[in-house]
Order: sequence, then C-alpha cells, then structure tokens
Amino acid sequence: MKLDRLLAKHDSLGRTKARALIVAGRVHVDGRPIRRVDHEVDRFSAVELDGIPLRPSERRLHLMLHKPVGILSATSDPVHRTVIDLIDDPDRHTLHLVGRLDRNTSGLILLTNDGNWSKPLMAPETKVPKIYLVETRDPIPSSAIEAFAAGFHFPTEDLTTLPAALEILAERRARLTLHEGRYHQIKRMFHRIGNRVAKLHRESIGTIHLPPDLGPGQWRILTEEEIGRVMDKTPSTRSAFLSAPLQDGDCLRKQDFSANKHPKADENPSPPQRMNPPTPEGRVGSPRSPAAAPPKNRAAPAKEPPDPRLTTTWKSNQRRKASCRPPSTVMTWPVVLLRRPVTSRK
Repeated sequence: MKLDRLLAKHDSLGRTKARALIVAGRVHVDGRPIRRVDHEVDRFSAVELDGIPLRPSERRLHLMLHKPVGILSATSDPVHRTVIDLIDDPDRHTLHLVGRLDRNTSGLILLTNDGNWSKPLMAPETKVPKIYLVETRDPIPSSAIEAFAAGFHFPTEDLTTLPAALEILAERRARLTLHEGRYHQIKRMFHRIGNRVAKLHRESIGTIHLPPDLGPGQWRILTEEEIGRVMDKTPSTRSAFLSAPLQDGDCLRKQDFSANKHPKADENPSPPQRMNPPTPEGRVGSPRSPAAAPPKNRAAPAKEPPDPRLTTTWKSNQRRKASCRPPSTVMTWPVVLLRRPVTSRK
C-alpha cells in the first residue's frame, strides 16, 4: 500500500492533505522520516505522524521446525495434530507453511507470516532446491541415477519431472535433490524403477539446512542471514532441463521453441540502393550528378515452410472463434391474414 493512501484513510485526511504532510517530513516509517508519497508500506511497517502511531505494526516471524512423523502439515485440523500445535508462540495463528510434507515424512519445514518472503520460495519458476534423505525397501540400482536425471513422465498430470540429482549412499539409502514439488513425487519416481520408499526425511530448503541439534518437534527463529540468503546460490536447472533428451510422450513444455522461430523479413536485409536526386530537367543521372549504378540482381532469401504446429493452432483458433460467434438474429414479425367475414346474400 502507498504511504499517502494509508495516511489519507487516517481520520479522513484526504489524499491532498496526506501528501502535504509527507512532503513536510512529518511522517516517519520505522523511525525514519519519509518524504516520498509513493513509499510502500505493509502491515509490518510502523507509521507515525508527528510522533503519534497511526496503527500498531505486526511482528514479522520466520521459523524453522523439525517435523516428526505423524504430524500433519497444516495450520488446523479437527482430528490430527498439526505443526502449528508444536509452536509455542503468541503469534502462531498468523503463520503459514512454506511447502508441505506428508504425514509419514519428517524433516525441515519453514513457517512465516511474511507472504513476500514465502512466495518466491514456493514459486515453481524459481526452482529452489530441496534435498531429501530416502530409504527404500529394495536395493537401488545404479541405472536409477540416469533415470532420475532424465525425468519421469506422469500421464495423470501430462507432464515430465525436472531433472533430479540422485546420490546413492548405501544399498537402500540415497540422497535426492529436487527443484519442484509434485503430489507424492518421490514415491512415484521410485515406483517407476520398481522400488518403494520406506522412509523419507527432508534435510534442507535452498540454503537453509536442518541443524543436527534441533530434535523432532523442536523449532527456532531464523537468523537474519538465513532469511536474506535462503535463495542465494540457487543453481539454475533450465540448461540441464532443456538439454535432457526428449522421450516419447513427453509434454511440450520440455521443448525449447526458441530455435523454431520463423525468420523475420528484416533478417539479412539487402543493402538499400542509392538513387540520385532528380535534376531540374526532371531526369535522373544528369551530368550534374554521377550516374546511378544499375541495381544488382539479388536472389531473394529462401523462406522456410511454416511450422505445421503453429498453422494448425491458428486454423483451430479460427474455427473455434467462428463456432463461438452468436448466430445473426433477424426479427421476423408474424404475418396475420385478415379475412373478411363471409355473409350470405339475401
């Protein structure tokens, strides 16, 4: 919210008077005088006018929790215990989860009441790495490393998973790094190689790692360094994602259409021909000016055939638009034939 808008709502000052107070330096935000009327404030900002608080600022919270097995990743539930029940803080009702874990999964969970901080962490385009420790029922084959790096196609969602890094630690133990979060993704990926997950534990989210001294069910407040560097040194997987080989049935989002762009008309343009200006006699190339050089015959650049996918899409859109047009209605008035009553002559 803009500072002038917040101030205008206070005692119905109005936008014009509020801006005058801000420019005069009578408004302080978090203890500093602000003279910009478009300064952004949120519910965590302490705004004062002539030393008088306009509204109480809320407390900003960033927590980490070691979720034990059997606890539900939710803010409230009428039956099961949730992660909020494990936090002993007066402002715990304002928290929301930054990502979730299954009920039978343990490990790191982040909680906050700052949506501007949690939204980039949960956005799929940021690809924040999450590291899991996996224990399986059967031995993990070495071929699973390439299978996880290539990705698995899920026909239910019609998508292919991003490349995942699998590190085999023991015969039935591995460390897996993901850059996305799908429904039961790790269990479904191991099911594709004929195995089953017996135990799952999350070790880190971005640059925040679960400390070994934080036991199951315990929590602590994040430090300022952890809050500011949670997304630092996040490896980008776009190049590895696009370079992974395409398999049959892969979704279209794995293809890079940047190489399929049609050549524009102005690509490799021919140099402009220099024409002499007309002379007073109305002729071009008079003795006053040098004769114009004859234009050279330049072969037109070969045009590539249009992409059939784009052509089909354009035609289908035209048909769809035509089918969605409302039929033209013509108002027709009913024709009433009036007949004279037949009377018998006498």
